[in-house]
Amino acid sequence: MGFRAQAVAGLMTTLNAYRTSNPTLLRGVYSARPAGPAFEKPCVYIGSRDETIRHDSGIRTRTLAGLTIVVLDTFPDNVQTTDRMDILIDGLVDKITDTPHALGANTVTSVTSVVDSEVTMGEAIYRAAILTLASSVAQEGRL
Repeated sequence: MGFRAQAVAGLMTTLNAYRTSNPTLLRGVYSARPAGPAFEKPCVYIGSRDETIRHDSGIRTRTLAGLTIVVLDTFPDNVQTTDRMDILIDGLVDKITDTPHALGANTVTSVTSVVDSEVTMGEAIYRAAILTLASSVAQEGRL
């Protein structure tokens, strides 16, 4: 399994573990943006996978510098729903912090920022939060 595929698989394992232990807070986990309106909410999906690649003296260094997790929910109509999103974000940040090697044995990752946003899918607009992960690096070749 390659670096990107391993990183996504590891992150999916972490997110699914969180969903299993918190089924009322997180209902859906997707490896990419779900298609159409028929997906469970609140949910998370793996967003961008921006990567830089550098070649130097027979060593290829791959850096996932823009790996994101997008959290989606309906817009709140009361304080309880707003609190649910905050609790979900806090729990996800804690879970990712507790599994620093989720993207691979030789990587360490953590959440470096959370940005509140909105995501439009078709006619629907969803409340969102984008969690950005710290850069993860893999060196391949003659080490």
